[in-house]
Amino acid sequence: MTARKGLGFVIVPLCLVLIVAASCSPSVAISSAASSSVAASSSASSSVGPSTPTNVSITPSIANFTLQWNAVQDADTYNYYCTLDGTTPTKTNYHKTGNISGTSMTYTPTAADLGLTYKFAVSAVDSWGEGNLSSIVTSATLVPQNVTFLNDNVSWSAVSGASTYNIYWTYDGTTPAPPNNGNNFNNSWVNDSNLNHSISPAGHPGNTYQFIVTAVDANGNESGPSAIVSGVGQ
Repeated sequence: MTARKGLGFVIVPLCLVLIVAASCSPSVAISSAASSSVAASSSASSSVGPSTPTNVSITPSIANFTLQWNAVQDADTYNYYCTLDGTTPTKTNYHKTGNISGTSMTYTPTAADLGLTYKFAVSAVDSWGEGNLSSIVTSATLVPQNVTFLNDNVSWSAVSGASTYNIYWTYDGTTPAPPNNGNNFNNSWVNDSNLNHSISPAGHPGNTYQFIVTAVDANGNESGPSAIVSGVGQ
């Protein structure tokens, strides 16, 4: 096929124009779309933090908690959040500790908060920022359970990690409290390695006694108090 010359210009057949157009325009469009896709991908990755920690678990003891979780790929550090008032920890409602380099930590409550229920959540942090909070785990430090008072004898269940137990009681109508949390009692019996203790209500027969029991570990850490149990001395 040849071009024809006439009147000072070249006539190019229409089919050739269509072939040229078909071979160029789509190439430009694909390149533009790919460029937009790359830009969008780059923008998205720069605004997304690391993955959420999984398999978060909590192990309570007499004096503290051990919190553990699975490592998050590319995480630099971790934050944990906790609450003590029954609410769910969030990034705006919390007690927060950050810059944890490993995948476990130990939290030690104040003496006044031993035995109370905590809720914990964990997040991962990388160079882009902080990720989402993990699922919530809930626990309280260990205290003696199943405390009873019968026939002037106080008894309770064993506590994991306890070496001995302390018993505090009142007979004047006030609420007993251990030395590490209120220090109010009329009498006490400490360093008992048994799971029961008999009292002598001599001088106060007929009075209503109120008892609490605490556990003590090998390092001398005393737990929070058990639930109060009461009864009349014989």
